[in-house]
Amino acid sequence: MHRQTLAQSEKVLGHEHPNALTSVHCLARLFAHRHRYHEALTLYDRASAGDQAVLGQDHPTTRACRQHHADALASQDRASHLSYCPSVDVTEVGRQMSQGAK
Repeated sequence: MHRQTLAQSEKVLGHEHPNALTSVHCLARLFAHRHRYHEALTLYDRASAGDQAVLGQDHPTTRACRQHHADALASQDRASHLSYCPSVDVTEVGRQMSQGAK
């Protein structure tokens, strides 16, 4: 459903419209929250590049997107390290990390 909303937003507004880029960023955050890091990082790349081109590299939205991108990379790295520890429940650790971030 979120992908459909994004596709519609980009169709109506264009790929480089700030509101469409916000939709890309929000979808990336959703995927990161669900530990779907590959999809999240791909979308963060799109949103970051678009924000920088449209808003500039020092705009608060661009900076926030870059920070969320970095956070997702760090979370992906932690999750991949934990996956090598058979005694660790990665899902539970991810849930605890999410709760700690709030």
